[in-house]
Amino acid sequence: MPDRYKQTNFTLVFFKEHKLLYLLFTFFYFFFIFSIQAQTTTKIHGKIFNSKTKHPLQGATIILSKQNIATSSAQNGEFVICSNNNKQKLIISYVGFEKHTINIHKIQTDTFLNIYLSPKDVKIKNVIVNPRQATTLIEKALLQIPNNYPTIPMSFTAFFSETITQDDSIIMKIESFIEIYKAPYNSKQKDKMKFLQARILKDEKDIELWDYLYFVNSPFELLYSDIAKYPNDFIQIPTIKVNFLKEQHYKFYEYKVSSSEDHQFFIIEFFPNPNKRRGIFKGKIIIEKQNYAIISLEYEYAEDKINRVNNFPSETEISLSNIGVNIPDISFYSKIDYKKLNGKWHINSVVIEYSFLFQVGKQKNAPVITVRDELKILEVKTDNINKIKFLEKIFKDTKLIEQLPETDSIFWKFFDSNNAF
Repeated sequence: MPDRYKQTNFTLVFFKEHKLLYLLFTFFYFFFIFSIQAQTTTKIHGKIFNSKTKHPLQGATIILSKQNIATSSAQNGEFVICSNNNKQKLIISYVGFEKHTINIHKIQTDTFLNIYLSPKDVKIKNVIVNPRQATTLIEKALLQIPNNYPTIPMSFTAFFSETITQDDSIIMKIESFIEIYKAPYNSKQKDKMKFLQARILKDEKDIELWDYLYFVNSPFELLYSDIAKYPNDFIQIPTIKVNFLKEQHYKFYEYKVSSSEDHQFFIIEFFPNPNKRRGIFKGKIIIEKQNYAIISLEYEYAEDKINRVNNFPSETEISLSNIGVNIPDISFYSKIDYKKLNGKWHINSVVIEYSFLFQVGKQKNAPVITVRDELKILEVKTDNINKIKFLEKIFKDTKLIEQLPETDSIFWKFFDSNNAF
């Protein structure tokens, strides 16, 4: 008789003679199986809309109440988040809208959620159409930068991601944790960065795009979008020379101010002057009423100005056109938010997203390439801050994918990128 049968018979005999042990074994076995089933992760996929306009909301915050993790909605309003506890709640919030809460146990498996947020009824004290009033507020805010933002160096730990899509397919996705040496806001010293951990989630190499373009400076573009640190050159498009914050460029824009009694801030909306050609952005700046601190900036291409701009430097555009490649822009969007710490504001999150057509030769159906870069500050230190050594920092004008450190699989094992924000 084979040994394996002998061993099985021995086990059965053993348990027959020890019934109590057999019962305990059975109990713990099924308890273990039940525990595994109870901890099954629920993947929640949905889309967030403005209930009034039915337009998708980008940047809405989605939080799992008991897991203390969150994510944010993409440009099309979609989000994905994973829950391991059916007794918690899904909380969705967006500035200017009522908060929405859903019990996880009521969400059916594989159900796509369409969530509609209702705009808050915010009383507006006054609306000022006089552009001089708006630009005066901007000038005051810029003058108050030394008082409203840290004048000491800080150290940030941040989460960075870059996602490149061709039409609806992801062709490159990078995630990393970055250490940032944040220079004082009142100094001319540049911020520095280095990678702590990084991984490549997607890397499709057989895409025609990589024969002509690669992306290099996205961490810098995000960090240097800090309007309070770099008010003269925070616009991260090399071909744009008109800055809506500069006095000599005010004439290219029209401005409108609204003042909220409830929230104690000014909202400055701006858009291109229809009588001028050089203004290309529309957006809004939120300024704290009490101290004139800029706490948020959001801007994008105005619809009728897209055909007059290009995200790429002129030398790149010329070299590509010489080999039959055309890359007209479709869109550009940027949002910078700040957070208050010890009475001072510092950069907290940045999103930059742009799209362009990628046409090689005379092809009729050119794919749409979209690049979305995100930076979120996770931890702030203000004591014992040392500059990042030069040889350890992230280098400009060098392929980002070639600078990533070796992936630590143990570090990333329990990390869910959908909950990084």
